[in-house]
Amino acid sequence: MKRLLAIAAAAALLFTLSATAFAENVDEAVDGMQDAASDIAGQLDDIAGDILGDVFGEDSDVSWFSDAVGAASTLVDASQYISRIPGAPSRPTRVYDEAEIFDDDEVEKLQVKFDSLAAAYDFDFAVVTTTGLLESQMMDFADDVYDYGGYGMGDDHDGTLLLISMNGTDGNHIWITTTGRGIEAVNEYCIDKLMWNIFDQPLADRDFYKVGMRYGKYVAKMVKAYDAGNGYDYSHTLFFKEINWLGSGLFAAIIALVVTLIKRRSNKKAIEHAVRKKTGAADYTVPGSMSVTGSFDRFINSSTSRTPRQTSSSSSGGRSSGGGGSHTSSSGSSHGGGGRSF
Repeated sequence: MKRLLAIAAAAALLFTLSATAFAENVDEAVDGMQDAASDIAGQLDDIAGDILGDVFGEDSDVSWFSDAVGAASTLVDASQYISRIPGAPSRPTRVYDEAEIFDDDEVEKLQVKFDSLAAAYDFDFAVVTTTGLLESQMMDFADDVYDYGGYGMGDDHDGTLLLISMNGTDGNHIWITTTGRGIEAVNEYCIDKLMWNIFDQPLADRDFYKVGMRYGKYVAKMVKAYDAGNGYDYSHTLFFKEINWLGSGLFAAIIALVVTLIKRRSNKKAIEHAVRKKTGAADYTVPGSMSVTGSFDRFINSSTSRTPRQTSSSSSGGRSSGGGGSHTSSSGSSHGGGGRSF
């Protein structure tokens, strides 16, 4: 146990030194994050001293220590990321594609879309992408980029930010962070709808431009409903229907059905005109071709077998998403949010 505590103390000291070096080399644009990183580093240093002093007993749970180290490390990663975002932290671009999942034309169209929506709703919209984040890092990273990157509208920093991370060791991940009136406008129900209905097919198709455009369209719809006093939730559900008629199997099936009905109607009319009405059974036989001398039916028995019908059981298929409610980020701001892997 003492060896484990000593290793933890050494890790805390190493982080303190790295955080100090970081604080000496970053741009002034992320001064707030430097202070936060330094504060956390100081706390970890104090914790290390407590550990070396054998304050904790053998059965104490010290998992919070590794959680704190992880949060501080994510904060540093986010601050370095922000330093690369054009315009941050005063007027950050609303589309920053470090993972290169959009082409130049798509970035421009998304930027114009989000700028227009932000002006119309006094509510921020942004999409940022990166690589290599773990699922457990997505929430803190998105919150820190939003807070320290300068996103948000008005005194309460109203808005949302969509973070997409590719090629992590545990897969690809997507997360939306909400702030200000965005916490209630884009609530747990809305986030679930976005992640598992609205984004689901584009994510499967790796059509990230469509993900971005749907994000803007439907979050705007959620904010509009909320501002009108009729926000979406589990009792007031959001109708979602996106069909590419020309490319869908449904369109092809409808066309095939129409063609079949037309053919059947034509055949029926042809038969009605070709066949005369017959009044007796003799009209349907060739004279002299059939002779019936007698007949009888005998009922023997009946048998009925029953097979239980298979009922479909719902399955999540590995579905998981974090979020719901609200939490406090490293900057002290309140956030909502949620996400999934894909």
